[in-house]
Formats: sequence, structure tokens, C-alpha cells
Amino acid sequence: MEDLNKDGNQEAFLLYRDPKDNRQVHMMFLVKENGAWQKKADMETGFIDVNTFDLADLDGNGTQEVTLGGGLSDSGHDNQLYIYELQNGTLEQKADLSYDTLQISDFNDDQSTLFFFNRCGIINAAFLNCFREK
Repeated sequence: MEDLNKDGNQEAFLLYRDPKDNRQVHMMFLVKENGAWQKKADMETGFIDVNTFDLADLDGNGTQEVTLGGGLSDSGHDNQLYIYELQNGTLEQKADLSYDTLQISDFNDDQSTLFFFNRCGIINAAFLNCFREK
């Protein structure tokens, strides 16, 4: 639970599998309003497993983004990373990246988050603010 957008209301995320939905992982987004949790979104991810989930201010704008990465198949080479930001009470997708392996960090404490991702043997490094909004 976090107050992602600093509006005084707590937000929470729940990752779950619906057994009727072919093992697919879902992400539910909830907001605590007037003391009760309200479901704001329930998204199908397409993932059969999750290998990263984090809340962090990736682009230095003062708002925490949600990073969610996982496998689309059992091969281990079919992974996607989704990045969401809370805007006007709804989650907006900012990026959708394919990867084999992934490391996300502010490696040199300069307030810029760097992504190292490996796709098909090619290692790439990128800053979040280089990605175009969807």
C-alpha cells in the first residue's frame, strides 16, 4: 500500500490468478476512499508468471510509477515489462518493453533510473524518459 500520487488516499495492488482464466496473472488496483477499499481497475496482464513488481519514482517527476514484468510463455524468453503511472485517478500505461533479463535501478544515485535489459543476446541501456508515452 502506498499513496502514489500524494492525495491522502492509500492505493494498493493485488496480483492474482483466476483459475478459470488459463493461469493468467491479473493486477487489481484499489483505492481507499472514506475508509473503504474501492476497486478501480482489474487488468489482464497476459503473464503466466510475474518476475518483477515495484513502486518507484522512475522519472523524477514526484509520482511513483508501477513496474510489472513477467513471462508470456514457459520459454523464459518471452517477457514483457509494463510501466504505469497514476494520472487523474486512473493507471496510464507509459511503456511496454520486451526482455529476456532485466535490471532496473538508479545505479549512480543521480535520480535517473536506468534500465538494463537483454533481448535476444543484445544488451541495451535506456532511461525511462526516453520512452515515448503510449
